[in-house]
This record gives sequence, C-alpha cells and structure tokens, in this order.
Amino acid sequence: MSLFNRLLALGSAAAAAFDYLGDLLMTGIARKDIKVIVPLLAILVLMGSALYLMFRSETVKIVSEPVNRAATEETMRRLKLVDGAFESDANDELASIKLSDSEISKTGWELISKMKNLKKLVLNDCQITDSKLPNLHELAKLRVLGLAQNPVTDKSIDHLSSFDNLRALDIQGTLITRQGVVKLRAALPGCAIVN
Repeated sequence: MSLFNRLLALGSAAAAAFDYLGDLLMTGIARKDIKVIVPLLAILVLMGSALYLMFRSETVKIVSEPVNRAATEETMRRLKLVDGAFESDANDELASIKLSDSEISKTGWELISKMKNLKKLVLNDCQITDSKLPNLHELAKLRVLGLAQNPVTDKSIDHLSSFDNLRALDIQGTLITRQGVVKLRAALPGCAIVN
C-alpha cells in the first residue's frame, strides 16, 4: 500500500470518526447530558490536535558548512591531550568545545577557526587577549561564547559585537568594564551577557 493510499485511508477513517463523535455530541447537547458532552469534546480536541500535528508542514532545514575532516580529527585529538571537552553533531562535526586552563597555540587557533559549524565555544582561563579574538571571526554560527577569567578588555567590544548569532556570552573575570558591558548589551540585544 502506497503512502498516498495510507493517508487517504487515514483521512477517511478520521472523517468517519469525527462524524460519529459529532452526532454523539449533538445528541448529548439535545439531551443536555453533561456526562456525554465533556468527554466527547475532550476526544474531539485530542483527535483534532493529533491530526494537526500529523499533517502540519514544518520543515527544518539544517545547513552545514563543509568542514575539513582532517582538521576536525586533529582538533579532537589535541583537545583530548589537554583534557578539553567537545561534542559532535549528527555529521560528526564539532558543535561544542570547552577548554580550561590551557593556552592556545597559533596552530590551535587555526584549527578552531576551521570549525565552521561550531555553536558553542567555552575557553575559560586560557590566557586569551584582545589580539587573539579575531581568530574567532570565521565562527559565524557561534551561539555561546565563554571567555571567563581571560584578560580580555574593552578593546574587544567591537569584535565581540560582530557575532550576530550569539545568544550567550560569559565575560566573568575579564577586564571588560561596566561601560563595555553596556555597549555589548546594546550591540547584542538578543544575547544574555554574564559578567
């Protein structure tokens, strides 16, 4: 039986069920029998909701940038060496990186910048300065950025403000001033900033 025939049969059965339940409901209303009306209304609502959920047209399109597999594997290997944590997505691409108490080398920055589909990057106490933040410019899909306990200053505000997709930014223990935080909040209104 083809999918079309199955859908047609399901629709036909649902129409017959709704018709029958509608007749019962009308009989209950005519008799003013609340014990019949309430359960039937509940059944009709549940069936209507189930049909809506089955037939609504919602398409989720996942756009994935092509990622260099060798770079991804090298990044994972290096993260394991320094006790870094990472999570992969359904395509075995890095979606999340967490690193603490480790200084990132030039090649480390190069590898991180190649992770185009990275959504979460937490670099706590990694000696990140303002001059190193431009290395993150390639990570356009970044939604969470953690820079806690790094010597980042107000000089990085313009760069941090360029992350349009950012939804959370942790700058606890940085050298960013209150005025800098106010500028960041104005530039990133949809981002929760923790300072």
